Amino acid sequence: MKSNFYQTTKIFLFYLKRNRLKMLLWLVILVGLTLMIPPAFESMYPDPAKMTPIIEMSENPAMEAMLGPGDFRQANVGVLFTHEMILFTGIMLAIMNITILAKDTRGDEEDGRTEILNALPIGRQATV
Repeated sequence: MKSNFYQTTKIFLFYLKRNRLKMLLWLVILVGLTLMIPPAFESMYPDPAKMTPIIEMSENPAMEAMLGPGDFRQANVGVLFTHEMILFTGIMLAIMNITILAKDTRGDEEDGRTEILNALPIGRQATV
């Protein structure tokens, strides 16, 4: 074999083909939630006084480490929405990746598909 990752591209494309509906569903849900949340933000933060606790929370060093520094000098609903959607999207993508990868790796191992793949002429790390 040429390398430990021989034929990894073909296996990766197969996994993409196998999970395309799940990924499309996750994408539709994320886009739908992104479109539905802004009207709620407008009603939650009608004036700058209501935005103060969220701005203070976002300026916390831990939040800045996760999301990066935010420019809240002229905060409005758009700035708060963008800043919170970065965190929300990151969490949702982490959940999506964990659920898809857990099913693919553990499910393939339990059903014996990994053993069949390892019997083929692929690299040792190609199924990882």
